[in-house]
This record gives sequence, C-alpha cells and structure tokens, in this order.
Amino acid sequence: MTRLYDGVQICYTDSKKNKTLKYKFMMRNGSRILKLNETAESLQDAEIKAKAKLLEHNRKCQSINVKTRGDVKYIACKNIKMSGFGKLDGKYYIDTVTHTKDASGGYTVSLDMHLCVIVNGVTVATVESGNTTKKAASSSTKAKTYTIVSGDTLWRISTKFLGSGAKYMQIYNTNKSTIESAAKSHGKSSSSNGHWIWPGTVLTIPG
Repeated sequence: MTRLYDGVQICYTDSKKNKTLKYKFMMRNGSRILKLNETAESLQDAEIKAKAKLLEHNRKCQSINVKTRGDVKYIACKNIKMSGFGKLDGKYYIDTVTHTKDASGGYTVSLDMHLCVIVNGVTVATVESGNTTKKAASSSTKAKTYTIVSGDTLWRISTKFLGSGAKYMQIYNTNKSTIESAAKSHGKSSSSNGHWIWPGTVLTIPG
C-alpha cells in the first residue's frame, strides 16, 4: 500500500491556445502525486486520461489470490467483501476465476483479486455489483443501449446515464469487446481504456 498515490497531476498542451496547462485531481488528502506528461485535446480529455492512469496504478497496489470451496457465484468483474484477514480486509474486485475439479470429485475456485479504490465513498475503476453500487441517475434497473454520436466521451456518457463521469469504467468494462473491436477497425492498437470511441458504436449501459 506504500505505492498508493493520493492524487494525479497531468501536464498537457492545449493546441488551440498553444499553451502547456496542468490538471490536478486529489483522490484523498496526501502528498504522493502521480505526475504525467501526456498529449490531450482538451481539459476533459486530460481529466479522463489522468484519472484512468491513477486508478490503473492504484488498483495494482494490493492484490490477493484466494483458493476456496467451489461456488458458481464467484464471477469475474464482480466485487466481494473480505473480512477476518486483518489488514487485508476490504472490498475486492475479482479479476479472474479458475474453477477446478480434482480426481476425487472435490471442487474449488481460485480467485485473483485487487483491492477496490474508494473515492469519496464511491468505488471506482471497477464494475460494481449488488448492494455496493450507488443508485444511478436513472430509476430503471434494466440495462439500456446508447449509440455514440460525434463529440461523445465515456465520461460524458457515464455522467448522463450513471450520474457520475467517474463511473465511466463500468460502461467500458460492460462493452470492452465492442469498444476494442471498433478501435481496431479504425486502425488503433487499442481504445486506451475507452479513450478512443467512434460514432455509431452501440453501447450497453449497465442498469
């Protein structure tokens, strides 16, 4: 946890003003700042990149592998609470699940997980599930579809449908294969965690 950053600062060049600008975001009180130098098209673009890098780094700071009795309720991309492990207690995001059945008929699962990042009481950089997810802007619990239009960003779409731009990774994780396929079809090696999206792509908005 000594590698955990308290905030992020990004220096970027505004092509219209031809100036080097700074954007800073603090996740919590502290002095450990992740400093980035990136190209960005706008303040919003810089904000998205900065927060994505911060969360990507911090979610690697505490990971754990647990082997336990087999149960199909353990699914990748869901959150579970760990208790009774002292300093390791907390809410974890399941990265991968390996189901194993041995020769004697025993059934176990191996879970690779990382500790969830909490910002102002909200879990971010993960797909939240169950009663750990705060109520979205829409009262509907059913998933919706949305077609990307020119000028859209996942941050803007997340703000519109989920009530907070910081939840954009929920949309990315739900539509990862679609977003990455669109990025590759437009000549990109990847979408850079949803940074590159294109009009006409149909997204599923998590309920």
